[in-house]
Amino acid sequence: MIELPVDRTLLIRTDFTDDAGWLAVRGLLEGHARDSGTELRFVEERAFDGRTPEQLGVDLGADPERSFAFVADASTLATAEHPVLVVDLADLPGRAFRVVAPGVAAVQEALELSNISFDVYLRRCDEDGVFRG
Repeated sequence: MIELPVDRTLLIRTDFTDDAGWLAVRGLLEGHARDSGTELRFVEERAFDGRTPEQLGVDLGADPERSFAFVADASTLATAEHPVLVVDLADLPGRAFRVVAPGVAAVQEALELSNISFDVYLRRCDEDGVFRG
């Protein structure tokens, strides 16, 4: 298994079919993180290529240092809003919702501080499963 850093929240790339799309999404997310003062650790390991939220929940759920991770999958890269997956790693590993790129920092902060639970975010998602704030 890949040794992952624990110093920042992970954003894992699980789609390697569109490098230009990935660079655009990564740049967008880096800009939002910089503006909000949050830190993301971008993970670009081909071992995660094609991994589903459920598989990532199993892969990463045993780490007590993490309760969630962000994921950039094919839908993130292909959709205009670039909705990032937020994968639960603690309570019900593998369950997930999406958040639009500008909302990643707020979701990250709330989940890290336990100000808002994963369940609350799931209930606040639009019908398409995306949290837009």
